[in-house]
This record gives sequence, structure tokens and C-alpha cells, in this order.
Amino acid sequence: MKNLQLSREINFIGNALFGNNRPQTLVRMHTNFELDVFVTDLHIYANLELPTIIEGEFEDWIIKVQRCLRIASVGFCDFSKLAESLDLKANQTESIPATYREKDWYQLTMRAEAIDFTKSAWKESVPEEWGIIFYPQDSNRPLYNLLHQGSRDSRQLPRIFAGVDPSIYFKNRQSWTVASMLDRIRLITSTLILFAGSPLSYSSLIGRKDRDVKFIRVNFISNPNLFVCPSSFNGHAYIVDSALDDFQANFTRMIDSIFNDGDREKISIILSYFKELYTALHEETRLAFSFQLMEALAHLKKINIKNPLKNKIKQDLLKKFSKALCPTCYALISSELKPEKTDDFDQYIEKALDVVGIQNNFTLNPTSVKKIVKKYRNEVFHGNFFEDMGPIDQMIDALPQEYREDLPVLLQAVTSVIGVHFLIGLDFHILAALKRDMRARHH
Repeated sequence: MKNLQLSREINFIGNALFGNNRPQTLVRMHTNFELDVFVTDLHIYANLELPTIIEGEFEDWIIKVQRCLRIASVGFCDFSKLAESLDLKANQTESIPATYREKDWYQLTMRAEAIDFTKSAWKESVPEEWGIIFYPQDSNRPLYNLLHQGSRDSRQLPRIFAGVDPSIYFKNRQSWTVASMLDRIRLITSTLILFAGSPLSYSSLIGRKDRDVKFIRVNFISNPNLFVCPSSFNGHAYIVDSALDDFQANFTRMIDSIFNDGDREKISIILSYFKELYTALHEETRLAFSFQLMEALAHLKKINIKNPLKNKIKQDLLKKFSKALCPTCYALISSELKPEKTDDFDQYIEKALDVVGIQNNFTLNPTSVKKIVKKYRNEVFHGNFFEDMGPIDQMIDALPQEYREDLPVLLQAVTSVIGVHFLIGLDFHILAALKRDMRARHH
């Protein structure tokens, strides 16, 4: 799957925002969307200033370039040579005031963070469907069956773009405008990492109406290394095939529900923790993040999650110093010991473990894993990992080799399933936990 490219170089007259100034500019956009921006302001050129926005029109498209990043600066030339180089038509040349045509023109070469193309005659700004190409590209494979609706054949792009459109499309059932979609796109990619098992961004966003492309955003990734997953395998959530149609029909409604949730900021923070979980290298780190996320989810939903480690510390202190304590002190410490209660969160761990084997990705003994999960959560998450791991090591050593290798990936998957249940609102019975091979990923 390739990123979008222009079919040919395009040139247009635009206005660029440099601080508080908005001078007229000439723009050459190369097929890879690199920009040559020509200005008459020597101060802008000398200081290598960057425009925050460039707006212009080409054929029947309104173009909006956003947040430019400097690549290089290149000399200057007079207007006649520049007009010839850009193949400006007579009416374009005449639209530039004579005072500007008499000046020297300075060239700045740069890239943008995003470029929007909107059909000039399209006023309503509400597509019937949205298409996304995700980054990293390999993430499109697990997300295609999850989201895509309609024909599975690639679609044609407008003639100024090269190739065909391989986007994953979903229906715009909530009637999101372009602005509304751009407000939600970060939330969409953050939510979908639960099903991809890796961090996500997007390289393009396409809005169609009556099957025609009305809007395209080309998005450029500034830091590809952020999306590298060092593990050989990652565990994540998925939806059973029988429930995919219902998920696709309700996807935009679920995103809107999160977007309008009073706890949206807390949910966004928890989703950012999942990004850390999927990019963790060491097994102990993945285990610890899994339990940290479980506790964060429990607090978000106000579910009791006990901490028996604190109780154990008090028991150990009481036993160690019992002979040195006076009756009053002994009674005070004894009163702090809490009776063991059922952990309300345990039921969710068990429900998530029950769906792990649906796709036959993991080899496990559910009973053994449930004991290990509870023990790990107390010792690893609550800071006792390096103190006394003997009992846990004995439990793990008793497992077959394939179980031991799967355990960190299994915990990632279990935590992802619980996250989908609490953050998106899907029932456990329609969820599955998958182990994804990350070794064949291409960036």
C-alpha cells in the first residue's frame, strides 16, 4: 500500500500567513507534495520564515497547506523567469500587481505537516463516507476487516492524484462535517490501537459524496520511529466475525459517545498508556503496564480493585515485631489488618481470559493463568518485583515452555479486551484476543 502522490507537478497563486503578514505567493507543489514557495519579501527569505498556512486554488480544488517545515532555501530570480518556470497563464500573470512583478522573487523549499484538498463547488462539507489509510501501513491489514464497508475493490482518485485509492472506508452515519472529522481523527486512531496492537496515525483521509472525492487530507508523519514495536509478538483485542457488521454500523456512534463523554480526557490518557504498552520491549515492562492499565480502568469505572500487598506488609510487620510491641500498639496494628475480600475487578480479568482462546492464537491453561495474573498484579505493579519473586517463578516454571513465552503477550491481549469493554462499551461475548506477529512489519 503506497501513500498518495500527485500525478503531476501543480502550480498555483496563493496567500501565505507569515506571522501577521499575508503576502501573495507563488507555489510549486511537486508530486511528493514538497513545496517551493516564492515570495517578494526579503525579510522572510533572509530569516527563513515559515508560513503556518498557505491557501490557493488549482483547477476545481481549494488547497490549504498547514504547518510548514523548512527543508532548504534556494536563491532568487526575476518574475519573468519565474512565470515561465511555473508555466503561468496570461490571466494568472495579470492577477499579480505590477509592483510585485517588478521585484525579485525569493524561493523557500519546505514540507508541510498536512495538505487539504477540497472541491471548490462543494458547500455542505458532509461526506457520505470516510476513507482512511493508516500509518504504519502494515496496520491497515488487521483494521481492514474491522472497519471497511462497501466494495473491496480499490477506487479511482481524481485525476490530479496518481494511482488508485486503497483506503479503508466506513459510512458517515453521524453526518460528521470535515471539521468534525478532523476533531475526531486523533481519537479514532487512539481507539483503534486496541484492535491493531500498535500505535497508529494516518497518512490520508478522504471524504466522498455520491462516490466522488470531495475532500482529501494528505498527512505527513514527522517521527516514524515513534511507531516501531520492538516485540516479536503483541497481543490485542478483536471482534468475532459474527459481530463485525454490528460494529461497523455503530462505529461512528461509539466514537461520538467517547468524544462527548465527560471523562474524555481521562479516556485519552488511558489510551495513551496503551501506546506505551504496545511499544514496550521488556517482558517485565509489558506485564507492569498491563496491570497499571487494569488499575487505571478500574479507577475510571469506580470498580473496587484491592491491594492485598499492603495488607501483607502489615501482616509481616505485625509478625516480625509482635514480641517487641506493647499490647496497645499490637492492637492498633491488628485493627488495620483488613479481612480478605473478593476483588470486584477479578471478574473482568476472568471474562477477558475466557475469550482468549477463541481464535486459537494462544496456548494456555486458564486456571493457571488466572492465579499467575493475580499474583503478578500484586507483586509487579505494587513494586515488590525484585524483593521476592520465588513463588511467582515457581508458578511460571511449572508451565510448559509455550505458556511461559506467551504470558506477556497474553496479558497485553487481556488488558486490551478489558479496555475495549470499558472504553468502547462492547460486551465480552463478541470480543476475541489475538496474538499478532510484528516481525514482518514494514515502515
